[in-house]
Amino acid sequence: MVAQGIQALIINPRDSQGLVPAVNAATAAGVKVFVIDSTLDSKADFITLIQSSNGQNGQLVGQWIADQTKGKALKIALLSGDKGNEVGQERRLGVLAGLLEGQLRNEGRANFEVVGQGWGLWGNEGGLKAMEDLLTANPEINVVLGENDSMVLGAQKALEQAGRLDGVLLVAAADGQKEALQMIKDGTYGATGLNDPAVVAATAVDMAKQAIEGALPAGTPKITYTKPVAITKENVDQYYKADAVF
Repeated sequence: MVAQGIQALIINPRDSQGLVPAVNAATAAGVKVFVIDSTLDSKADFITLIQSSNGQNGQLVGQWIADQTKGKALKIALLSGDKGNEVGQERRLGVLAGLLEGQLRNEGRANFEVVGQGWGLWGNEGGLKAMEDLLTANPEINVVLGENDSMVLGAQKALEQAGRLDGVLLVAAADGQKEALQMIKDGTYGATGLNDPAVVAATAVDMAKQAIEGALPAGTPKITYTKPVAITKENVDQYYKADAVF
């Protein structure tokens, strides 16, 4: 792409380390590099990372859980993406921090336990399998917390197949996937954090265009966050789009 004369590059890295040399090479060649969604190591030379605020979204979701479950001892099954992933870590720690702060504010004590962590590899099938394993070892689970909606949707199927869905609160730290939003509307899914790919991508394209034209403001921060939101039944109609791709 650099050899073809591109002026800007928008990249969504799967590996925060592996793409550092390629990004640095592109920047050295005069390309304006923007990162979206996933974290890239700070050693990489790029203009800004555009993403939803995983930590802030998570805190809002965690506070919502605390407000909805006052006085209840929470036994949480945690569904994580893959080991070492910085985005997943930001998401789960954000929710747990928000839950802790919310419970301290509401009750003056912490009243939750993460009874098990499963690795769902960000997908439906992975979430289903991880939930099956967690249920076997922890029959007392009453909250399923996923680092994205897809794994929680898989977990929901596992709970349903096991006859264990009643009384279990389903929540995700992030995404706002269409199927999850429909379930929030129906009252069968608690909350999720807003990670709108259309907003992230449009922001990146606008900033790349400004950079090419020399109009990007000086002092642009290394990370550009979209507005954090916990999507719940109260506000889901603002975000649900029946024709959304995701």
